[in-house]
Amino acid sequence: MISTLFRPTKTLLRLLVVFMLLGSAYLATATDAAAASLQLSPNTGVYTANNTFTARVLVNPGGQSINAAEGTLSFNPAELSVVSVSRAGSIFNLWVTEPTYSNTAGTISFSGGSPTGYSGQTGTIMTVTFRAVAAGTARVNFTNGSVLANDGKGTNILTAMNGGVYTIQAKSTAPEPEVIEYIAPANTPAAPVIRSTTHPDPGKWYSANEAVLSWSLPAGVVAVRTLLDESPTTVPTKVYEDPISSITLSDLPEGESYFHLQFKNDEGWGKVTHYRLAADTENPSKITIALAPEADLTDPEQTLMVKVVDDTSAVRMFKVTIDADEPYDFVDETGSSTIALPPLDPGYHTVFIEAFDEAGNSIVGTYSFTILSFDKPVFTEYPSEINEEVIPVIKGLTRPEATVTIKLARVGGEPSVYSVVADVGGEFIFIPEGTFSNGVYELTAQATDLHGAQSAVSEAIRIA
Repeated sequence: MISTLFRPTKTLLRLLVVFMLLGSAYLATATDAAAASLQLSPNTGVYTANNTFTARVLVNPGGQSINAAEGTLSFNPAELSVVSVSRAGSIFNLWVTEPTYSNTAGTISFSGGSPTGYSGQTGTIMTVTFRAVAAGTARVNFTNGSVLANDGKGTNILTAMNGGVYTIQAKSTAPEPEVIEYIAPANTPAAPVIRSTTHPDPGKWYSANEAVLSWSLPAGVVAVRTLLDESPTTVPTKVYEDPISSITLSDLPEGESYFHLQFKNDEGWGKVTHYRLAADTENPSKITIALAPEADLTDPEQTLMVKVVDDTSAVRMFKVTIDADEPYDFVDETGSSTIALPPLDPGYHTVFIEAFDEAGNSIVGTYSFTILSFDKPVFTEYPSEINEEVIPVIKGLTRPEATVTIKLARVGGEPSVYSVVADVGGEFIFIPEGTFSNGVYELTAQATDLHGAQSAVSEAIRIA
């Protein structure tokens, strides 16, 4: 008797029926009972609150060919939340329903399969990205599941489900350094107002390492005190008994420094102005570009991971050029270092990325990859010969809810083009407008999925 915990749902059984439409050519010979398992990888780890991490849902066939699996995982929403669920890189290419999750209920569900079966080592079903919510020990457990053998009977061979236990640490906060504020005596000068032609905005970075600063001297000022250092709160110490109203600072150090200015009148030294000077004169030293780890190269919408090394200021601005297209600007508002590309046609593409630091210094990198066509549609049911009195019904399988373009032509003639949409199980049905007259007809199919990815063209079938 199959345990209730491992009993296949109606959804998975419907998927099995779909696979049976492919015929016995895809069915493996039954073997001795195997011990399949579902598991998470990694199944343990230490993460910081508010950060994200990924875990793959894996299936180990236990040495037997399988063609479907499903399961539900549970987690505590007070400890974890799901950011995304991706089936990119999955061993399964047909899904009764897309993987789903609920951060309210704390559940993740999946049900997918492969009509040709899978008999390799441990394979990826999907990838889940979690966000650590609060410090503590977070558990992700399988609450139910099943793995069906590719034996023509849908035997459930699942014997083990192994979840994960993750340690969430509180985000550490360094103590703020103690700041001793200078208190100006009464009736002393107000804080000076500093102007700069080279570094006009203290909040921005500049590629110039020479700063020209100026200020107005109010009536009654008898001396000026200045200093340049890396602290934002220093009281200046260099005294000009003959008050100056401008200064040129050459060879500013890389990074942030502060110019401190103070006026003196007959009552004493007044309030201090601390003017930030941010200098970055060097280009970023290195740029690395790669596809996201879960990239599915049949998907026309790809995401690039861009890592730029700059020891001084941050990199947020990118100029992106794809092949010979016009360049466009991308601003990384979140600091994720990811660039989502627009949909691309199947084929070879080269992306040029110029990354700018906050001072406008830049570095250029390139990355090339190929958008692939996904598996071609398979015709599963069609008449072997023409019956002039019966309109034929032609069935096939492709990706769920894909649009299938069918070309029908009498051999030697011009094709007629039709379009049908596959159902959630990936099955499509084509019924011509009328019966076939005598002759030899050829049909091909090509699919476009919900993401815009295109399949290869199917094998042609002939009806005579």
